[in-house]
Amino acid sequence: MTGSETDAQSGSLGRDDAASIPLRVAPMLMLGLSILVLVILYVTTT
Repeated sequence: MTGSETDAQSGSLGRDDAASIPLRVAPMLMLGLSILVLVILYVTTT
């Protein structure tokens, strides 16, 4: 079990840099999706 634990720790350390990019993009994606939904609702209701 110790081997899997060390692998998970090294994997998490290696993923920190890669995870920082989605964390920055996620809010922009949420804003884009919300704007798209608002535009679609506005177009369909009018």
